[in-house]
Amino acid sequence: MVLILALPLMSVSQVLGGAFRGTLDIRPGIVAQMLIQPWTRILVIIALFMLGWRLKAVLWGTVFSFAVSTSFLVYQAQRSLFPGNVLRPSPQGLFNNILEVTRYSIVLSLSLSVAQLLSRTDILMLAYFVPSAETGRYAVVQMVTGVIPLFNTAFSQLLGPEIAGAYAQGDLREVMTLARRHVRWVTITSLPVFLALAVFGDGLIALFGQKFSSPCPNLPRVILLLASSNLVGAVFSSTGFMLSMTGRHTREFAALLITLVCNVTINYFLIPLYGIVGAALSTFLSTCIGNFLRLSLIRVSFRLLPIGKDIFLPVAVGLLSIGPFAILKHAVSPHPRFFTAFLLSVFFILTYAVPISKYCLSGVERALVVRLADHLRTHLPKRN
Repeated sequence: MVLILALPLMSVSQVLGGAFRGTLDIRPGIVAQMLIQPWTRILVIIALFMLGWRLKAVLWGTVFSFAVSTSFLVYQAQRSLFPGNVLRPSPQGLFNNILEVTRYSIVLSLSLSVAQLLSRTDILMLAYFVPSAETGRYAVVQMVTGVIPLFNTAFSQLLGPEIAGAYAQGDLREVMTLARRHVRWVTITSLPVFLALAVFGDGLIALFGQKFSSPCPNLPRVILLLASSNLVGAVFSSTGFMLSMTGRHTREFAALLITLVCNVTINYFLIPLYGIVGAALSTFLSTCIGNFLRLSLIRVSFRLLPIGKDIFLPVAVGLLSIGPFAILKHAVSPHPRFFTAFLLSVFFILTYAVPISKYCLSGVERALVVRLADHLRTHLPKRN
């Protein structure tokens, strides 16, 4: 019951965060949702735990953190999005706007609900078919491979509003340019993480305890399949925006619904036969099916695909870079310890970064990286 109090606050936070992204200003939403809310939650929970609240500390800490972060967003929105001199629409105009947003929001809400269910289906069905220890092991691998779309999350913050703006102006070429640029950047940044986990994942996951450090024949397959699923989902995530941000949100919902049905069906047949490997394979296959459906819909709608030839060179560099390290890993130990796997991963990523920066980045992209590095350097604490 306590967490129900947080739902309206979470909804307002998401709406205002989306409003700021729509104006291409992501800072208020990032500060509120990724800094204020989690840190307030942690500090309040610690304080209440010290007072002996136990479970209630988690509940009330969560509610209070959303209250603080949402209040910050409301204050920022009042200052920049809704100033006092903004023109007030007529009652009829306001009603029409609400009706238009409602029609769009219902389908979008259903799409988000299906997407959330899709991300949890494998765990739910594993919990029904296999022992809890296996489900827990799968959940840890799922969490670790979830770092692959990390850069995609950052790149996607403004992609939706940019695609919507370009489409509203009738500039389909710009829509495709934005999508292809997103595919390229996500490929360049996510591929090394994927390759490191695919090759060294069984050693890296040993960080989580003795049960993961002992050789397990199924674990490398699960890591590879879930890592592949995350890479495919990250690289082609722009296809969802190309449908939902161009008035084709019903098609996006249909694609998600078909993907969910496929995921449940494949899980139902594979998990009893192959356990966690079956769940991972089901996740990978359904991810491929969903993205193939989106690409087909985009091909029909735009007569183009959001994939350019400029992704092939980074992929080739990644595969050539990982080869020697994969051979070295098997020469040292087929099942390396965490420290060995971590060092090999770091050296591989550095080896990948050098040719990427020299041969795969355009002048504009290289200048952007330099500007970002300079910006980060100016915000680091300086030594006296």
